[in-house]
Amino acid sequence: LGIPQTGVFYRNLTEGTSGVVELGTLHVIANSETTIPEPIGLTQTKVCSTPNSTFGSTAPPSVAKGRMVFLGLDNEDAPMCGGIYEAPMNSTNFPDLTPLVDLETAVPGESNELFAQLGEVLSYEGYAVVF
Repeated sequence: LGIPQTGVFYRNLTEGTSGVVELGTLHVIANSETTIPEPIGLTQTKVCSTPNSTFGSTAPPSVAKGRMVFLGLDNEDAPMCGGIYEAPMNSTNFPDLTPLVDLETAVPGESNELFAQLGEVLSYEGYAVVF
């Protein structure tokens, strides 16, 4: 058995002749070889467990308006790096990821608390993400 891998992919579907679905090219957004983006904002106080950490876990994405949002972590069981990321679905492989919330983001309404865990259930409608 090989080393477990993870990834987030998409394929555009179009209606062809006689209503038959035609499959577009398969694209990868991120996978086990993708470096986790740097944390966002100025509220961060801790550091990822390892510089240049890669995704060890990705959760099913949510899609709207040609963009995808997904949870990606270095380690699903004991995450030190990762967060919720947005990526364009623009027919390129490995597009730039935009961090929306990460494990170094301050928890609103709490003093000196950072997100330590993020659930994999999220919803995205193109203008907001809820998690």
